[in-house]
Amino acid sequence: MVKSGQPLIIVKQTSTDYVLSFPYNQKIVAVVRDLPERRYDAKKKEWHIPVSAISLAQLKQSLNSIAKVEFEKFETASKPVALPVEFIDHLTRRRYSKSTIRNYSHHLGRYLCFIQNLDLQDQGQQIYAYINYLSDEKQVSNSYQNMAINSIKFYIEAVLGKKMPALSLRPRKTRRLPVVLSKQEVTSIINQIRNKKHKLIISLIYSAGLRISEAINLRINNLDPVRGIILIEQSKGKKDRQAPLSEIINSMIEQYLKEYKPKRYLFESTQPGVKYSAKSIQNIFSTACQKAEIKKHATVHTLRHSFATHLLESGTDLRIIQEILGHSS
Repeated sequence: MVKSGQPLIIVKQTSTDYVLSFPYNQKIVAVVRDLPERRYDAKKKEWHIPVSAISLAQLKQSLNSIAKVEFEKFETASKPVALPVEFIDHLTRRRYSKSTIRNYSHHLGRYLCFIQNLDLQDQGQQIYAYINYLSDEKQVSNSYQNMAINSIKFYIEAVLGKKMPALSLRPRKTRRLPVVLSKQEVTSIINQIRNKKHKLIISLIYSAGLRISEAINLRINNLDPVRGIILIEQSKGKKDRQAPLSEIINSMIEQYLKEYKPKRYLFESTQPGVKYSAKSIQNIFSTACQKAEIKKHATVHTLRHSFATHLLESGTDLRIIQEILGHSS
């Protein structure tokens, strides 16, 4: 515990180092001397510890027991960096989805912007410093950190033709149970929707266990009411699969088609032939949840989890559920 009257340590994080400033104190010096790769700048009377040598969390743990510690905010470079043309070309040629290209481009741009100010020439140290910055300074989620690593790895291996440095960068996997709505809650949500088109979208996503991207990419000719199936083409992982088309949903679709007369996609915007937006579907679902007074943190994807759970609870074989969802595991 830090007691009142204890000395103050000012920690400033640069792009390469943690810089420690404090009045001379024998106990603090003894602790700092045990920190990895520490060095002392006698002119400025500062201690420097490379960000690649220790995480911010470890540094805090070492210092908090002996002094009051204040951290100065660290800003990355603000000058934008143009993405290499080859990066986008490689992603496009390998048929990555638009969302993946957009996400990878975002993360690589942030990385290249960050390393502008780095004095480090070693690529491994640059990557380590950036991921360390994301996890400790920005405290990003595990998925954000993984996406950043994936984009950098793709750039180094596919574009530069080099091997990704062997670094321990991946966050520990967290195991969280997905949010699941009861059948009554799903019914309550759907009953709040008055618009025929909107009600069909939400009902179809739940009844077939669709991802939101799969719903907006559905074409009219993907429906096979005779066989009672929906053909989902080139979904996640570039895989085709079949999902169930119930008689009730098919009846709703027939009425919808007569009234709305979409040209190409099952769900289109106000412009004929232009697919409906994911954001619009999210807004429909969010509004319906509020009206139904759902307290759970539910999203459109929660309908997919709920669909699978309800099938399992009704006795459907796990292997069949796996095939419907398009999961390889």
